[in-house]
Amino acid sequence: MDTQVIENFWNRVRNSSTTMETTWNQETAHLYQLGISMEETLHYLHEEKPTFTEFKNWIQQKEKK
Repeated sequence: MDTQVIENFWNRVRNSSTTMETTWNQETAHLYQLGISMEETLHYLHEEKPTFTEFKNWIQQKEKK
C-alpha cells in the first residue's frame, strides 16, 4: 500500500484538498490494485468520516493480499 497515495485520496474526498500531485485516476487505480472497490471506499469515507489513521487501518483490513 502506498500510504502517500492513500492519504492524498483521503484528503481529496474528506477535505477537498490534496498534498501530492496525484490524479483521481491514479488514486482510484491504486485502490483497485489493492482489491478495494470505489463504491465501498466512498461509502466508508462519507458515512464514517474516519481520521486518516482509521482510513489507513480500514484499507489494510480490506486489502486483498
